[in-house]
Amino acid sequence: MISPQNPMLRKHQNDALTKLQKVISKGSGRGKIILPTGTGKTRIEAETICCIMEECEREFNWAGIYVVLSPRILLAYQQLDEFLKFIGTKKIECEYIVVNSGGLNSVEYERKLLKLGFSHPEEIDSTTNVDSIVVNIVSANKKKIPLVIFSTY
Repeated sequence: MISPQNPMLRKHQNDALTKLQKVISKGSGRGKIILPTGTGKTRIEAETICCIMEECEREFNWAGIYVVLSPRILLAYQQLDEFLKFIGTKKIECEYIVVNSGGLNSVEYERKLLKLGFSHPEEIDSTTNVDSIVVNIVSANKKKIPLVIFSTY
């Protein structure tokens, strides 16, 4: 799963990416990214998910379902925003959903998103409804594209 050095990432991000991918490829399927605020953890995460998506498609002919967890609702949306920017550069089609009880569909939150620099202030599907989540899973599977679920822990 180790990808070549990504020119979009800085050296410390590529180093962290390589280490994370080595941990994941050992079979645990999980790892941690511990870096100071503002050093690009979300980019490393997005690159890792994209590498895994490509590998699953190549080896298993299955796009997969990916879960990205954040400690706060606003951070889940920040991760989604960065992820969408990143996969856009990779030309990867996927579906996404935010699963939490505090959707950012109100005018107040849209203003907050714009003020914070989010590039996707439009209404984002946020739910805790199991039927809605299943609809997203079925839709992604029919299209044979990955589904990325952003949520809080």
